[in-house]
Amino acid sequence: MQRIDTRRLRRTCFALLLCAAATAAAATPAPVGGDFSLTGHDGEPWSSEQARGQVVVLAFGYTFCPDICPTALATVAAAMTALGEDAERVQPVFVSLDPQRDTPERLRGYVEWFHPRMIGLTGTADELERVADRYRARYRFIREADADYYTLDHSASLYVLDLQGRLARMLPHGLPPSVLVGAIEQVLDDAAPEEPPR
Repeated sequence: MQRIDTRRLRRTCFALLLCAAATAAAATPAPVGGDFSLTGHDGEPWSSEQARGQVVVLAFGYTFCPDICPTALATVAAAMTALGEDAERVQPVFVSLDPQRDTPERLRGYVEWFHPRMIGLTGTADELERVADRYRARYRFIREADADYYTLDHSASLYVLDLQGRLARMLPHGLPPSVLVGAIEQVLDDAAPEEPPR
């Protein structure tokens, strides 16, 4: 019967643990968010960098969405109303994940129905996939056999970006507008310069 060298076994286990820890550290996911460029509902290029100095409220979806998107955008619109003058410091953005049907013209009518300051964005399928991945927004097309019509299953979080374009809050679907208002006001308060002591 062969004798086990416990010291060597312990050293090997320790080395394996170090390798596993290093692999886990290397696999740490990238931060959520980041700058992106798409096509606005006016047909012109739009970059998130254009919103520097404003709070961005970002939503993903599509205009044919029967319930989740209208609810989310109505929440954004209600928050904009509740913010009063501070709404001028907020840029709501809706990214369509359905480039085939959501043309800039269709997006314009859709987002402006919710709020005149809202921007609708579209792009190629590859561009939209990259932006969605950056924000970890998940979606998939659902097509019925032999049917032209299709729907999208998609995540429905609202993303609140600070004045430098960094993700400040990610709010799950279904929260009341007051929660979004509170998140926006917190970002604006954090960005306000401190008053000098008297």
